Amino acid sequence: MSGVLLNILTVAVGTIIGVVFGRLIPERFRQIAFYAIGSCTIAFGVVMVVNGHGDLSETQMGSMAAVVLVVSLIVGALTGELLRIDQRLEILGFLMQKFLPARKKHGATATSVADEAIRTAASDAGEAMKSATSLADGAIRTTASVADEAMKSATPVADEAMKSAALSSSFGGTTLASDTSEVDQGDAPDEASNNEISDKTSPGSTFAEGFMTASVLFCVGAMTIMGSIQAGLGDPSTLYLKATLDGVAAIALSTALGIGVGFSVVTIAAVQGGLVLAAGALAGYVSSATMASIELVGGAMLIALGIDILGIKKLKAGNMLPALVYAIVLAAVFG
Repeated sequence: MSGVLLNILTVAVGTIIGVVFGRLIPERFRQIAFYAIGSCTIAFGVVMVVNGHGDLSETQMGSMAAVVLVVSLIVGALTGELLRIDQRLEILGFLMQKFLPARKKHGATATSVADEAIRTAASDAGEAMKSATSLADGAIRTTASVADEAMKSATPVADEAMKSAALSSSFGGTTLASDTSEVDQGDAPDEASNNEISDKTSPGSTFAEGFMTASVLFCVGAMTIMGSIQAGLGDPSTLYLKATLDGVAAIALSTALGIGVGFSVVTIAAVQGGLVLAAGALAGYVSSATMASIELVGGAMLIALGIDILGIKKLKAGNMLPALVYAIVLAAVFG
C-alpha cells in the first residue's frame, strides 16, 4: 500500500502548493514539468521491458519472452479496440462530471456567461455592420440632395440669420446645453448587464468540480489499473511514478479549481487501494513467470503512456489493458 499512500501524499501536497502559490507559478514551468515526467515515464517503461524480458528469459519460457510481449500487445490492443476500452474510460469520466449539481442546476458559471456574451456580441456586431452599411448608403444619397437644396437657399437664409442673430444668441446656449445634458443622461451605460457577466460561481460548485475532475484524472486510466495490480503483487514502482505525475497535476488543477482537488485522495484510496488489495489476495497464486510477463508488457504500456504525456501521439493506452490479461494467460500456459 506504500504506492497508494505516496499517491495520496503527493496529491495533498500538490493541492496545498497550488492553492497557496499556484498563481505565482508560470504556465511554462508547469508545462516543462509534465514534459520531464513524460520523458521519465518512457525511460521507466524501457527499464521495465528490459528487466521483465530478462526475468522471463530465466524461467521455463526461455526464448518465448519476446513472443509474449508481441502477442500480448497486439492481441490485447485489438481486443481493447474492439471493446473500445479507452473510449469507455473517457465516457466514464464524462458521466462522473455530470454529478456536479451546483454547476448544472444553480445558474450559469462565469465561463458560460462569458461565452454567451461573446456569442451575443458577435450577433449584435453582425447586425450593426448591416445597419451601418445601409445607413451609410442612405446618408450619402441624402447629403448630396441636401447640399443641392442648401446651395439654392443659402442667400435668403443668411440674410434672415443676420437679422435675428442678436435676439436668438441669448437663448441658443441654454437650449444647446439642455439638449446636451439630455443626450448625456440618455447615453449613460447600463452597468447592470456588465455585473451579470462578472457574476461569480459559488464556492460549493467550484469545490465539487475540483473534486470530480481530479478523481477522474487520478483514478481512471491505464496507469492506475496496471500500477495497482503491480503494487498488489509486490512492485509499487509504477504507482510511485504515477504519484509524482499526479502531484504535479494537482498543482495545476488546484490553481484553477481550489481545495476540492485535494479531497480526491478519498477516491484514490478507495479505487487504487481496492485494486491493490484484490491483487494482493491473489499474489500467492502468481508465479515468477507471470510477474515477469506483467512487468514486460506493463513496461511497453508505460512507453505508450509517456508518448501520450509528451503529446507526440495519442496511442490509446487504455485499449492496451487486455494485454496484461493475455500476458498472464500465456505465462500460466507456457510457464
